[in-house]
Amino acid sequence: MAMPGVVASIPGMKECWLVGMMFILSLTTFNNTIIVVGPSAPPTPQTVLDVIKYGKVNSALLTPALIEEICLSETGLDTLRGLTYVQYAGAPLAAKAGNLLVSHTNVVPTIGSTEAGGYITKRHDKKDAWDYISFHENAGAVFEPRFDDLHELVFVRQPDDRMQSIFKLYTDRDRYETNDLWAEHPVYKGLWKIIGRADDHVSFSHGEGLHASRLEPDIEAHPAVKSALIGGHGYSGPVLLLELYGGTLDENDRDSLFDSLQSNIDKVNAQVHECVALSADRIIIATEDKPFVRTVKGSVGRVQTLASYKDEIAALFA
Repeated sequence: MAMPGVVASIPGMKECWLVGMMFILSLTTFNNTIIVVGPSAPPTPQTVLDVIKYGKVNSALLTPALIEEICLSETGLDTLRGLTYVQYAGAPLAAKAGNLLVSHTNVVPTIGSTEAGGYITKRHDKKDAWDYISFHENAGAVFEPRFDDLHELVFVRQPDDRMQSIFKLYTDRDRYETNDLWAEHPVYKGLWKIIGRADDHVSFSHGEGLHASRLEPDIEAHPAVKSALIGGHGYSGPVLLLELYGGTLDENDRDSLFDSLQSNIDKVNAQVHECVALSADRIIIATEDKPFVRTVKGSVGRVQTLASYKDEIAALFA
């Protein structure tokens, strides 16, 4: 897979940066690639567009948050659609952004961890499964059932473990449990999509629960929603916390938004028991002075964000 130009603009902690740069620099040798690296400061959408334009880039490796923001403008969307590959790493890419791109370019998820480096994956040609991943046979990737139809990714040491960097770090182990939960594609067997962490499960006071990160993308499909979190751990039901494009709303706009969100909420509720169903009575809109907490990769800090709205969540059940 030759990619003569790549934008590498993923800011982060020192460890993440080193892992990312090692992967990116290896492309020059193995893929006959010229690397165009953006500025060291966290990039803005305009910075990325300038790098693509003036660096004569034909493929880009970006964080999902940047891709989603770039897709909000016609210029940004056209620029990304003109690339050969749009690769993303660090978090899942919102379906509404990926679906805008996949008919014009190759949308490719790239995944790894600080401990294991980049995972050994293969490209596939299923455009309608662009957010699913196929693992290389030598990766030693095993998907062990956990609950519902979710599986935890476990790396098992292979007889020839030269390609399994995780066991260079943990030399005394023969298996490594990632704590990441995945779902297999319902049609294309062998293609897997990461759903979230095992600790993304929200348990309620009556003993039932739901896996939040599996349901949140259905809410984020709404064009006004930038990010969604489902919380309410320990309470009698779930709370939906929303971060919107354009900030907060007045009362009339809130009513209009809630009406337009109902179909998204219905889609979520069709997947869960009625005792853990979402309700328009338990929606919180994030304020401009208290936005969602973001990690260095641009993804939402679930625990930190829900903790910052603990008082608002408690008030719903007072």
